[in-house]
Amino acid sequence: MGWSSSIDNQILLETIERTFKSEKINTNHRILDLGCGNGFLTISLAKVGYQITGIDISTTAIQWAKEKAHEQNLDIDFVEGDVCNLPFPDNSFDVVIDDRCLHCIIGDDRKLFLSNANRVLKKGGLLTIMSMCNDPIEEPVLKFYDPESRCMVVNGIAGRYFGLPEDIIAEVVKADFKVRHWEIIPPTGEGQDDLYLVAVKP
Repeated sequence: MGWSSSIDNQILLETIERTFKSEKINTNHRILDLGCGNGFLTISLAKVGYQITGIDISTTAIQWAKEKAHEQNLDIDFVEGDVCNLPFPDNSFDVVIDDRCLHCIIGDDRKLFLSNANRVLKKGGLLTIMSMCNDPIEEPVLKFYDPESRCMVVNGIAGRYFGLPEDIIAEVVKADFKVRHWEIIPPTGEGQDDLYLVAVKP
């Protein structure tokens, strides 16, 4: 499966819930889930009343997410689309969540990802990012890791970026966000360090 493990999903959900509590995000706020995959996070938040939209470029992921939502009698807007070219008006959302998507965005597309997130956020809106960081530690990844680009490269195609925390933070700041909080979340068992970051659109 191309989406995060159940442990990764649960860690992200719990971390987001803590952020929502500390930042006083409530069910009146509109939320966008970038790279929603099979819909775990989107559905989990919708179940407790949040107004949330999920977007993913994968047709399979969106179909699966819609099926899971339907099984739970949830009416959720799942959109098949490009997170680097969001099909939403400016200032549409109060919160934008990076659902472990940014580390799959490579090169100049990362600027598009962050600028689109900024564009659709309202002034004072919140951006959260959960992204793999630091040097990879898993053997299957190390086999394809290019330390110069900090990417996993398979058949000449870069598919995952393992940025240093300070570099990812600098990208977010350059995209006109103000970073409010960040932390490194170590792997549970096997896996990879994650940078969790909370930023605001001034």
